[in-house]
Amino acid sequence: PELEGLRESLRHGEPFRALLRNQRKDGTAFVNDMQIYPLKDGGGKVTHFVGYHREGGTRPRASGESGIRGLPTWVREDRLTGLASRFYFEDVLKRDFALAQRDKTDIALLLFDIDQLGPYNEIFDRAAGDAVVKRVARAIAGSFRRGSDVVGRWEGASVIVLMHGTPADHVIQHATTVAHRVREQQIHHPRSTQRYVTVSGGVAIHTARPEDTAEIFLRAVESAVSRAKEQGRNRIIVAEESDFC
Repeated sequence: PELEGLRESLRHGEPFRALLRNQRKDGTAFVNDMQIYPLKDGGGKVTHFVGYHREGGTRPRASGESGIRGLPTWVREDRLTGLASRFYFEDVLKRDFALAQRDKTDIALLLFDIDQLGPYNEIFDRAAGDAVVKRVARAIAGSFRRGSDVVGRWEGASVIVLMHGTPADHVIQHATTVAHRVREQQIHHPRSTQRYVTVSGGVAIHTARPEDTAEIFLRAVESAVSRAKEQGRNRIIVAEESDFC
């Protein structure tokens, strides 16, 4: 099915990613993580494909530094923050989620959203708001230095992190520490009850249940962030069992 999907994507000029079983020259098997991306001319016609392969067990580096030299920067990096783009992060998450399911290992998602960025923009304008996003994104990314951690910009005011092989209690404690670091930057916010720019965060930990999907995993961490906002902001909430339904 994966090979047929590849053929269809090539025929229609669409991006494609799959995990393929392969063999080395010595006969040992390995999982091949293969991706292709179409490149188009000014008229929208596909002229080339960028493609790369790597062993499925390897991980991209943090803060959008994928270590994949063949992938164009505009595909893998968010233009404002320099973190992994949402498109690239979603691809990595789907790949790593499938590996976690197969290997029965735990992975964790952390989602941080800047509190009351809209009112901040109303006071200081959009350019000032973008500067806050960049500064907060830098602070969060600097807190995840392991090569296995992936940090990306999820949407306007949100930064998302994928962690591997970390005990649940350590993940939750680290997320709380990151939120404190953001507040300790003391970026003045006239309309915040905290006086400074803060973040609300959610944590979702996947324990390799066969019925779960990457999409359910994402919805769970987004639900946790929503509850953090409802409960007063500037706090970390852990996704509950019901969030994974």
